[in-house]
Amino acid sequence: MPVIKAENAGRDGFKQTIYSKVLAESVEHLKRSKLIGNELILVFVGAGVGNVATLPKGQKFFLGPNIAMARPYSGIQTKFLEYFYQSPRGKKLLLAASKAVAQPSLSMGNIRQTPIAVPSKEEQFQIVQIIENQFTLISKLEKTVDDALNETIALKHSILKKSFEGRLVDYISNDSVEILLTIIREEKRIYLESQKKIIRSNPKQKRDMETKKSILEILKESSGSISAQELWEKSTSEGDIERFYSEIKQIYHLIDELKLETESLLSLKDESK
Repeated sequence: MPVIKAENAGRDGFKQTIYSKVLAESVEHLKRSKLIGNELILVFVGAGVGNVATLPKGQKFFLGPNIAMARPYSGIQTKFLEYFYQSPRGKKLLLAASKAVAQPSLSMGNIRQTPIAVPSKEEQFQIVQIIENQFTLISKLEKTVDDALNETIALKHSILKKSFEGRLVDYISNDSVEILLTIIREEKRIYLESQKKIIRSNPKQKRDMETKKSILEILKESSGSISAQELWEKSTSEGDIERFYSEIKQIYHLIDELKLETESLLSLKDESK
């Protein structure tokens, strides 16, 4: 006959394990340790103290060490008791009298004295049904998540495999590559033509671009200091502030800067003129 031990009462209920066995003849002499199924088992000593579980119905077991058994009174569902003791409130009430020693433990007296609010049989049944329905939903969600993760992993492996086999794109032959390059060249030609037309249609913009100079050229031609704003507007960097600051940074060692409250005045250092 299989022996029930503390390891069979997990945090989430009954756990199947590889059971130790006892001879049937021995069980006959230890009738109080003989279990017939649907009893509540409870760990009362060790790391898992307070863990509870309901034994499967219709299965016979032998009660091993470090674990207690309870057969609820008529009118109390074993599953209701299990879920109560697994709840934060039930666990707290059960462990309130546990001994704070190196190996935590509960006495049978402590277990018997744990207060339990017992609703009607109908309410117990409804509570158990609601809890188990939620557990079923959680299990389905966990499976969905696991399946999605497995699909993601499989997809990653598939993408990596295809990428190193050259199967992620349609252009796999030399002819296809040439066709692609031809398309790119044609699109580039069309774009450049359109830009030329824009410039031709706006001659003032073209003249302005031709008359603009680099920052260094403007500073060399300036008879005095010039504000950063004016320098930007006159330079080829107008409209592109990042380019303007990049150009300033490159020649900053040649520049004298006078910082005023509202603006900076720039000029070339004397030795550079």
